[in-house]
Amino acid sequence: MDHQRLLDLEEKCIQDFPPACVATCPVHVDARSFAAAINSGDFTRAMEIYSKTVPFPGIIGRVCEHPCQAACKRREAGEAISLAALEKYCVQMSPTSRAKISVRPKKDQRVAVVGAGLSGLTAAFDLAVRGYDVVLFEAKDRLGGSLRDFAEEVLPRAVIAEDTAVLADLGVELKLDAAVGKTFSLTDLRGDFAAVYLGLGKNPQDTLGLELDPEGRININPDTYGTNLAGVFAAGSMFTGRDYLPIASLAGGRRAAISIDRYLQGVSLTAMRENEGPYQTRLYTSLEGIEPVP
Repeated sequence: MDHQRLLDLEEKCIQDFPPACVATCPVHVDARSFAAAINSGDFTRAMEIYSKTVPFPGIIGRVCEHPCQAACKRREAGEAISLAALEKYCVQMSPTSRAKISVRPKKDQRVAVVGAGLSGLTAAFDLAVRGYDVVLFEAKDRLGGSLRDFAEEVLPRAVIAEDTAVLADLGVELKLDAAVGKTFSLTDLRGDFAAVYLGLGKNPQDTLGLELDPEGRININPDTYGTNLAGVFAAGSMFTGRDYLPIASLAGGRRAAISIDRYLQGVSLTAMRENEGPYQTRLYTSLEGIEPVP
């Protein structure tokens, strides 16, 4: 069989594609394995699966907008699996708070992250795990950004503190009460750091001189999360222009961190990134003749 014929046949194979819940999740939590682990009562394993892709499981487990449920195949047999409830239950029942973190060897490049909302926290986490020296700047005297808009009973402040404590463990330097445009300028950061990430929230008053789109928001490349300034990246609500969506915000910080890593490594910012965010899976599962269980 010639090589092209083999590729054509391989293209028709769908068994290795993920279920819709996984493909729809912006960070691709393995919801199928996660639910199976909880069903077996193995909360340690469930937390390992969950925190493998979610850096702040205590936070996201309480406030995720769970787009996975709308794509759940179980809807065809009654109703979707309540993954949001399972995430919250897992976080409360698990004897561990996260999976073990593997940190790559230290690099000699420094990255500035501006804004300690969920996208900035995620970018700082991912870049620190990749071995970069990260300094996180926050205009207020505490971490969390829009996460603190959630009621205490929905997202306890102690959970925010507990989840974000991992940044200090990873060596991220925190600078609170430090506002870009006031305490320091974007020009300062570009001079002192190899790359800069901006997570300033929705419609920031100070656009820092960056190029704007027709709607008056900072113009950000939807594929690379780059701005018109070399080495300056951004994501989060200031990019989407939508209401606050925690898991989407987390995903934006993660994808920007990937771009920053690629930028600093001097490789393509766009190659092989088609399925980083939500996408349509080709997996097909027939429920014909299947009797649903509770």
